[in-house]
This record gives sequence, structure tokens and C-alpha cells, in this order.
Amino acid sequence: MAEETGEEANFTVLEHGRLLLVHGASGRTGDNGPDGDFRTEYYMHNTAAGKAILAEMDRERIERILEEWGMPREAEATITDREQLFEELSAAAERGYSVVDEEFAPGLVAVGACVYRGERILGGVSVGGPKYRLDISRLHNEIADSLLDAVDRLQQQLD
Repeated sequence: MAEETGEEANFTVLEHGRLLLVHGASGRTGDNGPDGDFRTEYYMHNTAAGKAILAEMDRERIERILEEWGMPREAEATITDREQLFEELSAAAERGYSVVDEEFAPGLVAVGACVYRGERILGGVSVGGPKYRLDISRLHNEIADSLLDAVDRLQQQLD
């Protein structure tokens, strides 16, 4: 995905209501990604992969995750209202992917999709980058389709 889009792609796994980074790659020439001093654990409510995973869960399970981890504001645009989050998750469930617009960090946008292994949610894949070169319409119209195709291929390999 990183090579195909020229942006950052991440694979995260679901672990006790949080996301753990398993693999990240950058498609930008000369950019080898994080230099070793980077975050590896993420909240679900403000990341593209996290929201895509939450969109696949029933409300009771989501509520348990939110009770345990909260919805901390990590950027000005972070959604901290549960009803607003549930509206976003409903839209993501309909589309099959989620989008974050500066919710994780200022200037960063991403699209994410849930990954299953059989019937079980395994984690998520996301693709994102800075908003100045990766606008929301490109996320919806180009990158989301590529992401969903990549997730389908990955799930076939996992089954």
C-alpha cells in the first residue's frame, strides 16, 4: 500500500481495546518511516484503523472499550463526544472504511479498514499522510478502493 499510494501505510492489531502497530511503511522516496522513537500503541476512537474496527463491533462492545480507555483529545479535531463517534462509525460501516481528518494529529489524514481472520477481527490497515498533499476526496475516491482491495487480498492469505 505504501508503494502503491506513495503515503504511509500501517498494519495494526487489536489488543485489549487498543491498537498495536505491527508494521509501518512509507512510500515516499528517502523516507524510511519512524526512526525508532515512535509510538506503537493507539486509541481506537481517533485513528483510521481503530474507527474501521469499531464500526464492525456492536455498540455494547464499543461502550466497554470506551469505558476502559476513554476518548482522550489528542488533537483539536479529535472526536470526544460518543454520539458523534457513533454517527461516524455508522457511516464507516456503510462505506466499509473509515476516515480521520486531523483527529489523531494536526495536519494528518488517513483512511482505514478492518481486517478479519475468519470470523474474528484481527486488526486494521490504514493509509495516510499530511493533508497538504493528501486531501479527503483522494482518500475517498482513490485510496479507499486500493485499501479495500489490499485488505481483501490479505484476508484471503490469512484464511
